[in-house]
Amino acid sequence: MLVTRGSLLLLPTIDDDMTAQVLEHSDRVVMVNPVPGPVTALATRTCAALLALPLIEPIRIIAIADGAQLLPAVARSLHAQSRQVADYVLIEPVIPEVNDTWPDAPVTVYCRLESDTARMAGFRGWTVCALEQLPAFDR
Repeated sequence: MLVTRGSLLLLPTIDDDMTAQVLEHSDRVVMVNPVPGPVTALATRTCAALLALPLIEPIRIIAIADGAQLLPAVARSLHAQSRQVADYVLIEPVIPEVNDTWPDAPVTVYCRLESDTARMAGFRGWTVCALEQLPAFDR
């Protein structure tokens, strides 16, 4: 079981099955719900939605599948708000580009260990765990 004193923040994704699995294991996960709009502006809309959330620091950010592509923009937004990120939990992610503001905290990737995702995460020095080891998030 993952225990944190801060907020557990779940980024938007199209993977509804994995989102449901994460949410069923915790009533503390805060899901970011950006206002509807074009996919091309999802990062901007997600960052705008973060401004309204009453988050407790440090923040643990959970990104599933394509939601991981939002991490560089989200990290920049949280940094601009002077919010502290504890770590990032990526679940079967589409690995985003690393930049000057992301990652700014430890990264743990849950995926199939024989996948390209696991190899790419390992090359970056991130912790890689089997998808089956995905913990329940604290209640």
